[in-house]
Amino acid sequence: MFGIFDSGVGGLSVFRLLEKKFPKADFIYLGDTAHFPYGEKSDKSIKNYALKNSNFLKSKGADDIIIACHTASSFAGEYLKSQESELGVKVHDVISPTLRKITNSNIKCLGVIGTRGTIASGIYPKSLKNLGIDIISQPCPLLVVLIEEGWINTLETKSILRYYLLPLKKKKIDALVLSCTHYSLLKKEIVEIMGPRVQVIDPA
Repeated sequence: MFGIFDSGVGGLSVFRLLEKKFPKADFIYLGDTAHFPYGEKSDKSIKNYALKNSNFLKSKGADDIIIACHTASSFAGEYLKSQESELGVKVHDVISPTLRKITNSNIKCLGVIGTRGTIASGIYPKSLKNLGIDIISQPCPLLVVLIEEGWINTLETKSILRYYLLPLKKKKIDALVLSCTHYSLLKKEIVEIMGPRVQVIDPA
């Protein structure tokens, strides 16, 4: 059984794709709305939430746990992986496969959008520092709240999205990482704003 957790609805984008990939598998999803949003919490708090979430999913029968949250993956991914033997599960995060994809590409200028927590962690600059890639990071703190409230197809959200993406467009980036699974729900709008020249990388 796959156990998936996120701070809210964003991780459902990961669940939907996994459900298509593994149609016969069982899933359990935990949206930790009691501690939403993760992007504003300390790394210590996020590690604590991630461990509690993992133990809960394990108690429900999960064999594989997927951290469907970039902030939790940034601050607690390696920590949870170090606890795999004790937890008795295999832990996966959404950042590691994204880094592998970027490493095997010819990207020269990379844009990263995410929560304040994910951007502050510096996970992409630190992990890609030896590849000669220019990385431009942009925190987008309002987007998660708007998505959780269901404000996806509104003029207000699209206007805020354009505001956040404009500096990245001006830098003429080659690719953009949606470093928050909530942002997958705005992927169509992001692609339209960035234009066909920019590769949009959706870690989900």
